[in-house]
Amino acid sequence: MHLMQPAWRRAHPMAVVVVAFGTLAVIDVVAFVLGVEPGGLNAHVFVLLPAYSLFRWGAGREAGVGLAVMLAAYALNIVVISSEVAGVGEAIAALAFLLLPAALGASVRWHQYVSIASGFVKNAHGGIEITLTGCISIQLKS
Repeated sequence: MHLMQPAWRRAHPMAVVVVAFGTLAVIDVVAFVLGVEPGGLNAHVFVLLPAYSLFRWGAGREAGVGLAVMLAAYALNIVVISSEVAGVGEAIAALAFLLLPAALGASVRWHQYVSIASGFVKNAHGGIEITLTGCISIQLKS
């Protein structure tokens, strides 16, 4: 048994995105049906971390499905709280604000991939040379 279990957002980012954005959508629909104002954009800031986590630790298919869930919840939110959105420009800015953590997560993932892949370089003798930040060099013959 491990003393420290991985965070849900890291181990199961797709499930966290579905729960977070699904909860957001349910709250918006209930508020719309009851005729009350939902929490608004300020109350929805909690969904930024799951968006980052999905694109940082999720698989490619999970990221695609998660993006569809995120965009569906966003569209529903814009329709329901249209009284808070001043116009198309503000709706686009809200979308950019929502997608920024996703883009950041994807860029961190890509940076990690590139840094790992750049450590494996074919040397002139046909072997693989593994260099760790210039301090240690290990050569493997194939």
